[in-house]
Amino acid sequence: MAHRLDRLEAAAKELRHRSYQAAALTSALAVSASARPDLANKAKTRAGWRRVALGSVMARSSELVSVEADNTYSNVGIYSFGRGLFEKPDIDGAATSAKVLIRIRAAQFIYSRLFAFEGAYAYVPREFDRYFVSSEFPAFDTDPEHLDARWLANYLRSPERWAELKGASKGLGVRRQRVPVEAVMDYVVWLPPIALQHAIVATASRLDEARTSRVHSDHRIASLVPAALNQTFATHS
Repeated sequence: MAHRLDRLEAAAKELRHRSYQAAALTSALAVSASARPDLANKAKTRAGWRRVALGSVMARSSELVSVEADNTYSNVGIYSFGRGLFEKPDIDGAATSAKVLIRIRAAQFIYSRLFAFEGAYAYVPREFDRYFVSSEFPAFDTDPEHLDARWLANYLRSPERWAELKGASKGLGVRRQRVPVEAVMDYVVWLPPIALQHAIVATASRLDEARTSRVHSDHRIASLVPAALNQTFATHS
């Protein structure tokens, strides 16, 4: 019995390892699809790509809302490593020290100044439309004819780009190095035509769905050995 369980655990470990490798490859492919490092600059130019500063295709949102003590405000945070937004507890107007908050809108680009160094860049999906954040989370309206915020969020999932933007950060200590808005607006990218951006986003979305499926598989694999142990001991009890 012990030999069979050892073999089962070894097989589960191998499956987890392969799943982790596949997930890493999926993420790398999604980032690569946004930047196309395989294309030479001349080839990109011929295909309609342009070298632009982000400030030329997006503008900082200025939808400020005064905080009232008798209100609460729906709040979001930004996962590190390019993993999107998550819902946080509401901000209590009577408890917060903030005098104003920023109302965010669906399809905006947003980032965390404090955690940009570890990839806290994101697109605002529809479910977080009209939520609120502090000034530590600058939000941007993109020019829809030239920039898809989903493409930009995907493009900035690369640690290489976090490091480039981190070079313009301010403060002392790793976690005090805020990336200023000016650094993001001045950051230069190879920007594909908007139709190609949409196609890249669709490809990245399919890759992310595959990665999510693998995460669910990991959870099933993780429960495989304990379930087998329970069944074995139940059979022999």
